[in-house]
Amino acid sequence: MESFPQLLAQYIRASGIKQKHLATVAGISVNYLQRILSGDRRPSEQVVQRLTEALGLSTEQAGTLLAAAGYPPHPEEASLSASASYSSSAPFLDSGLTRLMQTTQEWYRLVREVGPTHQMALLDEMRTFLSYLRYKYVFCGAADLLSLREIALPARTEVNPSPLSLDLLAQIVEQWQTGSSLSSEGGNESEKLGTPGEELLLTIDQLVGAVLSGVGQAHPSQLQLLLSVAEGLHEEAPWELRRRIAEALPALCRCDPAKAERLIEVLRLDYDPIRRADIRRRVVEALPALFQATPESGHRLLSWLRLLPDDDIYVGLAAVEVCGDLREHVQRLLAGTLEEHVSDPEEQGRLRQQLEQLRAALPELLSHYLSRWEGVEREAVRFSIALHEIIAAPAPETALQAISEGLRQGHLLVQIVAARYLERLLPVRTEAVLQIYHHLLRNSSSRHRNVRRAVAKALPAILPYLRAESSVRHLAQHVISCLAGETDLYIRRAVADRAMHILSLDREFLLTLLQQMHRDADPAIRYRLRPVALRLAEIWLVWYAHTVRLLGAFPASRRTTRPFGEQP
Repeated sequence: MESFPQLLAQYIRASGIKQKHLATVAGISVNYLQRILSGDRRPSEQVVQRLTEALGLSTEQAGTLLAAAGYPPHPEEASLSASASYSSSAPFLDSGLTRLMQTTQEWYRLVREVGPTHQMALLDEMRTFLSYLRYKYVFCGAADLLSLREIALPARTEVNPSPLSLDLLAQIVEQWQTGSSLSSEGGNESEKLGTPGEELLLTIDQLVGAVLSGVGQAHPSQLQLLLSVAEGLHEEAPWELRRRIAEALPALCRCDPAKAERLIEVLRLDYDPIRRADIRRRVVEALPALFQATPESGHRLLSWLRLLPDDDIYVGLAAVEVCGDLREHVQRLLAGTLEEHVSDPEEQGRLRQQLEQLRAALPELLSHYLSRWEGVEREAVRFSIALHEIIAAPAPETALQAISEGLRQGHLLVQIVAARYLERLLPVRTEAVLQIYHHLLRNSSSRHRNVRRAVAKALPAILPYLRAESSVRHLAQHVISCLAGETDLYIRRAVADRAMHILSLDREFLLTLLQQMHRDADPAIRYRLRPVALRLAEIWLVWYAHTVRLLGAFPASRRTTRPFGEQP
């Protein structure tokens, strides 16, 4: 659980309410609120309650904030939350509410009574026990867990109305293990993903997918291997693999900035007769990650940000965004965080001088971009610069209005810019942004694929909302399901790349995606989903084995020690 100051600050940012106004409504001084946020003061239970009311938090959020402050949830909040959860199906009797509140209070007191030495062990045991109850009563309807066929997940009709079970997962895994085709009905049943000669390329593809998943599947040694192989492979590699390496550049910059710089230097010149400067755009988009890893690389970034003769407008629009992001990073460093990167005062002085030069050069670059193009292309560059200024102000409502207007009436390039900037508003206007994303994908026939690809680019920022409250979580699921069902191959591949991350966030939703995507005609997508399905199968089987153990069906010699609720 997040600390109370961090959680309160998160809720304040999400609400958009100014601290002065919040303090006035909550009946406290601004100074006292700031001391709460800094952790210097622990507020009373009454002050926390007034803050939840002033922020307009849901009952679930209010209970979380109270618990973070060290106070038990209020009985009336438990009552409201339980009523809201069960009113749509069967009424929750008053006696049931009373027992729920009593149990909550008893568990809270027990955690406080055992003392700090044993609290974590107790919480782990309670979480394991609750995981068992959840599978038994929510997923299985109190069914006999010894019967594997009765273990089925309830359908989430908002995403996919078809029921899912372990049988489906077993079928997918069996098809992969036997090497049979997973293409759509009528496809070639003897199709295989690749030939032995492609083994190296497939291995690199899998490594890049692990990097893109963002949840640590790639060990540091694997990252180093990928960097080393990519250095010697880029000239002869197929374009798709070069594109994949360019897409993984932000993570590679954090792993080994020096080798990543050498890759950037080469890939910045990459040009394909058919796809043109697509890889160059991805390289430009990775430059902020390199700068964050090594701020002293700022002067070298300028050479990569200057446009080459055959750079297209998409490279230019990416460069405009990067210039704005670099300006913000530079300002933060000059404001007093240089010592986090350089400890020697003399080195700090040199770095400060380089940063000042970089900050002075960025406006010149923006002028260069504006002079490079005419007509609608220049309008798109101007729109991008303006949106960056509005969001940095910050003025989220104004930015959201401008983006919506650009999507409704703008030229294709303006629509692409608007769709790309939506991601920056996700933390402060989450529900509104997800609704716009869903609208863009639901009416995909009337939207250019590059507009829809801008939504796919935001997928890593969307994924954390799979753990948000109900309405936001369902919207995020809708968006991801639309991306998984896209006609555009590269959008579907982007979802497959993030499947392992989805596994760590929402296993049940991942099953709906597997059902949706495991018969995809693209062998690369099926190849990338295979380790995810195998990992999910392992988790379910371990859980099942432990469930049987809890019911006493296995002898002690066959029992395993891994918890059935273990996260991947």
